Amino acid sequence: MLAVTACGGDGGGGGSGGELLQTAFTAQLSARAGDTALPLTPVVEANLLLDVSRAARFTPPPGPVEVSATPGAGAVAGWWGLLVVDETHTSRVVAEAVGRAPHLAGLLPAELAGQPVTLVLARARSGAEIRVARHAGPRRGAAVAAIGGELGEYLRDRVHDLGGLLHQPWEFLDDLYDNTEEVVVDVYSDLLDSLIDPVLTDSDYFTENLDDWLDTRITADPLGRGPRTGEQTPVVFIHGITFRYPTVDPGEELDNLMAMVAGQLPDWDLRFHAMRFEYNPFGPVSDAADRLVEALVYDLRLPAHTPIVLVTYSLGGLVARTFDSRYGDLYPVRRLIMIGTPNGGAPVDEIRDLLLERAYEVGNVGEVTLPLGLFVRTVVQVSWARTYGSTDALEDIEVGSPLLASLAPPRPLYAAIAGVEVGGNLLLRRIRRVYHGAPNDGVVSVASVEAGLVGGADAKVTYADGHRDYVHASHGDLTDSPVVAAEVARILGEPLP
Repeated sequence: MLAVTACGGDGGGGGSGGELLQTAFTAQLSARAGDTALPLTPVVEANLLLDVSRAARFTPPPGPVEVSATPGAGAVAGWWGLLVVDETHTSRVVAEAVGRAPHLAGLLPAELAGQPVTLVLARARSGAEIRVARHAGPRRGAAVAAIGGELGEYLRDRVHDLGGLLHQPWEFLDDLYDNTEEVVVDVYSDLLDSLIDPVLTDSDYFTENLDDWLDTRITADPLGRGPRTGEQTPVVFIHGITFRYPTVDPGEELDNLMAMVAGQLPDWDLRFHAMRFEYNPFGPVSDAADRLVEALVYDLRLPAHTPIVLVTYSLGGLVARTFDSRYGDLYPVRRLIMIGTPNGGAPVDEIRDLLLERAYEVGNVGEVTLPLGLFVRTVVQVSWARTYGSTDALEDIEVGSPLLASLAPPRPLYAAIAGVEVGGNLLLRRIRRVYHGAPNDGVVSVASVEAGLVGGADAKVTYADGHRDYVHASHGDLTDSPVVAAEVARILGEPLP
């Protein structure tokens, strides 16, 4: 809950056209209804988790109302949000961005027309900042103004509510500690220290601290079968972008699949030799394709015009198609197998918005009226922006992207495998809503996978009894599926075109 008090002033209207006139180094807020600037009354905000840079109160008229804000030059880098708080103290995020001084703008929800609201421009505090703010602010039992104090008061009023199962853990904490607020804020601060601070304070966090995972490399013999002979066709396995990163090395995604496929082909060592290509899945897809040809030429010294096979997963399929479009004359692709590849793109922005919506709901479980949902949403937003949301790879995946438009048309030698289930994964159940009932694996639709095939071809697999169907597995489970491994082995078991 955001505590608000008026700080006087002339209402902010005057000759400023409804804007809070500031220098280029201070924050600005504005609201407009069409061409009319709306008067804003400056107010003071207090919030433990958010560093409030500027706030103002006004009553929006009926019709579209656009609000905007700019932190100003010299602002601290981080997650910045433009919020609107209604009379029930419900906070809504109008616009958000990660950066040093982003310009934020958006339309107010129509249902807020005619009621006083407060615009808030705020930045997510770091864990250290929260601790300083906590010790400088009022304590529980006093006149509370900070979110932590209100949280403590809220929980104290309910610790004896034995009928509410959600509140029983807090009763236990209250028995152990004299100050629930202290404990809760410590948890928040520790969480920010471990998850948010590194990605906010160091914009090169991933490339500097996890560079071993993001470096480009090609492993010549990941299965340990010995050096390649001249009769063996190189089979290059290419991973995708993983939503389990950085807890799972993307390069390890296809290790199980590689072993299962080789184990199902008795003549594997006579015909094929496995290789594993690892690349930065957060950079441009075209860069990864360039790195692949460089690795083949300079690292492996693979002779020009050597035929190759590419077995790919998810984003890796787009890397392979880009490689084939650019360098197919140098290294002819005899077979390309794409597992869950978004050949037709994916609605990345819609997926992100759904995840943020879900994060808000999780934070407000049990209809808690405090802005815990905003806090959880902030964690997800910042993590997404630093790992996925600002990456070139996701821009390449977006439906209608220039990268997708630049790919050569599918060829008959392309094969694809698509999944059609999400199982019990609640996250994928949420994401799949963007496809409005169309078959999908929770991340990529069947139609998108099949967009990489020649007309009339499908992304089904042939089961042991001879019938063909899509794989009943989610996107993240495809590479560990024995059904997928069997289909890859079946395709490679046929004579190469």
